[in-house]
Amino acid sequence: MEELIGTQKPTHRIPDPAQAIATLEGVVPGLVALRREEPAVFGWEAAEVAVGTRLPSDFKALAEWYPAFELDDFLGVFVPRPGEWLDLAPTVTRAEELITTAPEDAPRG
Repeated sequence: MEELIGTQKPTHRIPDPAQAIATLEGVVPGLVALRREEPAVFGWEAAEVAVGTRLPSDFKALAEWYPAFELDDFLGVFVPRPGEWLDLAPTVTRAEELITTAPEDAPRG
């Protein structure tokens, strides 16, 4: 397991949210078909107060342009629906369930 840690460290970060989304759309077949026609509007300040931390700008951009989606039964990308930030308890509970039910050898964030 130790030998994998170095391979999972990103070698490049895309700081511009629009460029990050464009890059993701370029490498994930069919993703563009899920893109909203207009970005969803979220109350990000209230959401950040509710979760107790500032949310990454690329996550916010992704949530505004895309609904939640799953990549090949491997990776779930969970984003709130507009208005859902008002009650984040179900999302937090689900994240905690996923963490506690993960196999022992699964990488932990």
